[in-house]
Amino acid sequence: MQKITSSSQHHNYKYFVLFMLGLVGAFNFIDRAIFSVLAVSIKEDLQLTDTEIGMVGGIGFALFYALMGIPLARLADKGNRISILSLCLAFWSLATAACGLATNFWQLLIARVGVGGGEAGCFPASFSILSDYFEPSRRAFAIGLFYFAGFLGFAIGLGSTGILAESIGWRYTFIIVGLPGVLLAIAVKLFVKEPKRSHVEISNEVLTEGVFAATKKLFEKRSFRHLIIGYTFFIFSSYAFMLWLPQFYHREHGLDSSEIGMWFGLSLGGGLVVGTVLGAIFSTKLIKKDRAWELKFPALISLLAFVTFLFAVIFEDYKLSLVASFFGGIMSTAGLGANFSAVQSLSEPKYRALSSALMLVFSAILGQGLGPTLTGIISDLFVSYGIEHSLKYSLLIILVPFLLSAVHNFWGSLSFSSEVAIEAPTNAS
Repeated sequence: MQKITSSSQHHNYKYFVLFMLGLVGAFNFIDRAIFSVLAVSIKEDLQLTDTEIGMVGGIGFALFYALMGIPLARLADKGNRISILSLCLAFWSLATAACGLATNFWQLLIARVGVGGGEAGCFPASFSILSDYFEPSRRAFAIGLFYFAGFLGFAIGLGSTGILAESIGWRYTFIIVGLPGVLLAIAVKLFVKEPKRSHVEISNEVLTEGVFAATKKLFEKRSFRHLIIGYTFFIFSSYAFMLWLPQFYHREHGLDSSEIGMWFGLSLGGGLVVGTVLGAIFSTKLIKKDRAWELKFPALISLLAFVTFLFAVIFEDYKLSLVASFFGGIMSTAGLGANFSAVQSLSEPKYRALSSALMLVFSAILGQGLGPTLTGIISDLFVSYGIEHSLKYSLLIILVPFLLSAVHNFWGSLSFSSEVAIEAPTNAS
């Protein structure tokens, strides 16, 4: 059993933990990012339809992600989170490499299902660990930096994947990108210490409490319900754009895989990285003044995401479109630190991993799963009716949930401050 330690013994150790978890987050997003770029080559090589690409990148990944999310979160709430995180990282890394061995739609789908199942254990365990290392006023900042590392990995993944695919092919690219994650999993297990939980003891009642009973307690809070709905709508649109914009630039603007990897990586990928930093800075300042900004801030970001991605789709000049994609990338990540800080703030310490998992489960199935998949279905439907620019019009329809996200986040903010959970001071501050 890994020794549990109080980070008060080493005040700066929590930043080392943040760095290591940031690397895990980077590998998580790299393994997600590469499919959106490689989809151009995969579609042509395996002769897939837009619907099949949407299924592999959307519901195929998200369904098992959702199914495994709650069981892994409960294990994280009860057991050693570092061990769970390490095993999940190794599993999804091997599954990523296995994508390169696929020769048809079903094999590729099964491999992506494996990636989703492994990644389901990443965020609940990571957020729970960070919440025990960082005090409430710094959680949005810590989670924002965690996402910064993740989306930096996303940008690097986009940029390098296109170049690798052009030189060694999409199959070897999956293998080369996936396998190093196994080494990182070993390093996390060896060098990251399980933190002391911020509640004194986990009683037998808590350990035996059912998932449904715990879930009911969380959903009794009005702001938690609106937070889940708002985040799900946001993920629905943002993940659809992350998957399909490379295809959009290929079809509408004639960019090849290497150009997409480079320019799309710099635009959207760079925006994702910048957004995590700006979001962490501004949301932390606002939250210190009023805790309700943990939901007001994502509401504002959702409105701005609608505008920026709208311009990315309608601009005829691909350079202007890429500029709009950069700002869309900023909006895609700027509110995430506040969102997941809000989840932790509304949760008692004993439910922290579960609450994050619930948010990720709903957003995975209804957002990350349906968003990219429905985009492909709508595009194929337009094609069947002989409508040109089918993907462009499909993306315009997929913008609408950004507006619904803004509405629900704002409604949730109205009752947020009165529903924040009472908790003991953290040992890591």
